[in-house]
Amino acid sequence: MFLIFFQSSIRSLRSSRRFLSVFVGFVIQEGVGYGSSLALFP
Repeated sequence: MFLIFFQSSIRSLRSSRRFLSVFVGFVIQEGVGYGSSLALFP
């Protein structure tokens, strides 16, 4: 499922730079949330 989303996101990425910035922001936000959850539950 994620692989399909990844392939479609790459196609969108080629046509849209804005999508790239949104996707990077989402990944960073998820990374921060994951890191804070590790800090809360070691």
